[in-house]
Amino acid sequence: MARNVLLRHLEELLMAEFNKFKTSLGDVPLMEGYSNIPRSKTEKADATEIARLMIQYYGEEYAPEVAVHILHEINKKDLSSKLRDAISVSSERSEERVMKVGTTAPFASKRRRNEVTVKANVILNPDTAFPTLLLSDDGKSVRLGKIAQNLPNNPERFDFRPCVLGMEGFTTGRHEWKVEVGSGVCWTLGVASAASERKGYLYMSPEEGFWVLEKSDNTLRALTFPRTPLSHRQIPEKILISLDYERGHLTFFDANEFTTILYMFGYPFRDQLFPFFMTWDQQIPIRIL
Repeated sequence: MARNVLLRHLEELLMAEFNKFKTSLGDVPLMEGYSNIPRSKTEKADATEIARLMIQYYGEEYAPEVAVHILHEINKKDLSSKLRDAISVSSERSEERVMKVGTTAPFASKRRRNEVTVKANVILNPDTAFPTLLLSDDGKSVRLGKIAQNLPNNPERFDFRPCVLGMEGFTTGRHEWKVEVGSGVCWTLGVASAASERKGYLYMSPEEGFWVLEKSDNTLRALTFPRTPLSHRQIPEKILISLDYERGHLTFFDANEFTTILYMFGYPFRDQLFPFFMTWDQQIPIRIL
């Protein structure tokens, strides 16, 4: 039961850590349709009451995900990872119970577990590429050139910023891909919706169909509205991007340390989503691994 799992992990926090957790509940970013728990309800609440409130406000499935995000943000990364693992085990057991008493196909539980680690074969789509971008022959890397190429200004091509999309879009399932950005000075990674704007100035945010992280001036930030600065001592050179379409989650990890969550967007997806890349670097390419 999600409430018991939450309570068990909340009880591992020291008092100061638990108070930070409660404070974060008041302003943690949430999926559309959910609201933050008022501080008037959490200020004097113990762990049992917090677990109950989280289930009440966020439901059995979403509440643990919110807790995972908060634990990471208050620098309890080990406990965040431990809770994420517990969620996964609980989900698998629930699916196995459904399989025993319901009509689910025998391979359904195994397939869902496998979907968590499915690697998407992301290939860059040259028809979407800004004319100055230089794509490799295999469509696996991109950097900024010096001179714009003479390319047709088709509707899907970006014409203002050096952006390019992946060839394949997603409308369901779980997908992951790894990107090497190296020490590139300025880049943006994530996903863009099929309906997002390609022409003219782009203000990137989830509301405009872009769920992305940006590195600029040696600073990492999520392009939300308003922008969300991310405090990481060292910006990773390899990033794992994990999309869970049904849950409305897009999560960015340090690819060398899977337990380190850089940021997680929570948003109900409705359109087809494409891997998104932007780079201003003429020397260091972005590589899809």
